[in-house]
Amino acid sequence: MLNRRNIIGGAAALPIIAAVSCSAIPAAALTPAANRHGAWLAQRSRLLDYANSVDCESKAFDHACTALSGLERRIMQTAAANIAEAKAKLQFAAHLDAEGSMLTAEDAAKLLSDIAPFLAGER
Repeated sequence: MLNRRNIIGGAAALPIIAAVSCSAIPAAALTPAANRHGAWLAQRSRLLDYANSVDCESKAFDHACTALSGLERRIMQTAAANIAEAKAKLQFAAHLDAEGSMLTAEDAAKLLSDIAPFLAGER
């Protein structure tokens, strides 16, 4: 199914380009200036608010937690394509810290490796 989430997430970008003319695709979905990580971070914030508003014994809570876990994996595993995405990845680490959690040492090393070219001005 074609929706904004799939386009921004990159999951459907190639099939869409093959099936639909490029003029029908929002420019932000095709340009490196798109901030997928920022969008995922905003979605994570909304899901976290929702999870905190429902009964922790409910299926809704379980679904929200599963979705949160998936978004967090996506944020960490998808390489930053631009400085905005690198900043969003750093914001994610800061949000985790503010929530009383933290990245694993392995995830922190991956994050630093991913954003290093932006910090060095190479990208």
